[in-house]
Amino acid sequence: MDLVATVVKKEPQRLRHTKRALIAIERMQSNGLSAGDIVRLTNNGTTAFATAWPSFASEVDEVQLTSTMLLNCSARVGDILRVERVDTLPTASQVTVTLNTELSTRAFAEACVKESLVDVGCAYVGQRVDVSVNGVPRRLKVVKVELENGSEPDIS
Repeated sequence: MDLVATVVKKEPQRLRHTKRALIAIERMQSNGLSAGDIVRLTNNGTTAFATAWPSFASEVDEVQLTSTMLLNCSARVGDILRVERVDTLPTASQVTVTLNTELSTRAFAEACVKESLVDVGCAYVGQRVDVSVNGVPRRLKVVKVELENGSEPDIS
């Protein structure tokens, strides 16, 4: 089920696409991946999570990532990543993020952040998430994740 692929940078056309890892459709089929599956990206001990999405333009041995996903998995163009489907994820009871700039009203900013984290499908400490608040793109960083049982998740 694991696949190893070379990183290629791909900037999204829409902000909601920043969470995707674009994988060649042939490679997704041969590895049992479906559009929307959560995948773990591992690069030299650094782990990040993305949403698997089919690419009809990618080479079979490539995975296309945005600059945000490159930051999350500490990867550079040309690096080799291990990509594997994540079948189960623990449920978080609380996620704490830091905001580098003030975002209109706090309630509106919190709603935007929650929507983005739900869209990602997975939140982990150190993760960067791009959101749009009042049409202005912002990058957030997750600083704490607490599971329902009170512990912190192990993403390795």
